[in-house]
Amino acid sequence: MQNTQTELPDYLTRKELAARWRMSPSRLATLASEGRSPVPSVRLAGGQVLYPLAEVVAHEQASLKAAKDAA
Repeated sequence: MQNTQTELPDYLTRKELAARWRMSPSRLATLASEGRSPVPSVRLAGGQVLYPLAEVVAHEQASLKAAKDAA
């Protein structure tokens, strides 16, 4: 699924998000299974887990703002 306007993906795979956040895919899976995932995910019929890019970016921006406000 591609957004043709910006050429950015609409979703990231667990592996892509893990690389982006510099953590293991298994850590993301653990957070999700514990109900502590910072970003909602979508599980496809084949078992693949996708994370909406808009939600990822929103979480990253909120985290940066919180860190900046705390400093």
